[in-house]
Amino acid sequence: MRRDPARGGPGPGVMLIVKMAGRCKSGFDPRNGSQNIKKKTWYLIAMLLKLAFCLALCAKLQQFTTMKLAYVFIPLWALLIGGMIELGYNIFYVRRD
Repeated sequence: MRRDPARGGPGPGVMLIVKMAGRCKSGFDPRNGSQNIKKKTWYLIAMLLKLAFCLALCAKLQQFTTMKLAYVFIPLWALLIGGMIELGYNIFYVRRD
């Protein structure tokens, strides 16, 4: 028997918590502590931006708010720009020993 997600399936908040726990549960590496904290902070910010975009889009589509569509996409744009910056940093500046 299949569950209908609209009728009590796990919501996006539960999935967000599971993903954040998965990202942060790995062991702390004292040799690279500041980079590890920065990466965990970026993952947290990225998850919050994704959640903000999803909530704003749902509110706009359900007509709970009269927000302009351009404002709905600001968290997504910030997430994409941050992802491009992280990708560029990992490609050009991270040392591979």
